[in-house]
Amino acid sequence: MNSIKIVEYLKAEASEKYKTNIVKMGIPAENCIDVSTAILRKLSKGHEKSNKLAFGL
Repeated sequence: MNSIKIVEYLKAEASEKYKTNIVKMGIPAENCIDVSTAILRKLSKGHEKSNKLAFGL
């Protein structure tokens, strides 16, 4: 999975509920995708560590 597909997946899993929490922590709304940590952890288990992928994201 490349960085574009990962971002598309995360946007599909986004929720307004998480956006309000992220904004409360001081992160600008335009810089967040609004997903829970559980979704990020689930996604990360399916991928090996890669600096190239990290820089793409």
